[in-house]
Amino acid sequence: MEELIIILRSDTDSTRYVIHDIRTYVNGSVIQLIQYNPGMSLELCENGAITETWGLGGDFGEFYYVLPAGGSELEKIYYIVCSYNADIDETSISNNIDAYTSERLTEEEYQSILDYYKEITIDSYEMNTENISLLRDGTLTAN
Repeated sequence: MEELIIILRSDTDSTRYVIHDIRTYVNGSVIQLIQYNPGMSLELCENGAITETWGLGGDFGEFYYVLPAGGSELEKIYYIVCSYNADIDETSISNNIDAYTSERLTEEEYQSILDYYKEITIDSYEMNTENISLLRDGTLTAN
């Protein structure tokens, strides 16, 4: 897995942190890969993928990305859209391959994607001299 720089910010009550920005190093430079926008969330998965989730009303979408070795851009592997149609009381799930092509997914197919891309929790610590020393000597770990 490529090295990622994860930038967190606290939510309104300062007890929970959300991923605000994800960057990487390429040829000695820091490159921004993705940034938080209102109405979305960013998560890291056990297998190194990054998920971006957004929602509006009863609909939501999930992008699944990976960072190719040595890459400076995320590669989209899935774009899942779940839409609820109140007129027929039905939820449809599809993988949008591109702007013109989508394939419908069964609930089982969608669940297998969720099972494969399990989100992880990121430990966060206050940035101070003591915690930096503890991280350096291995006493405090980042996960």
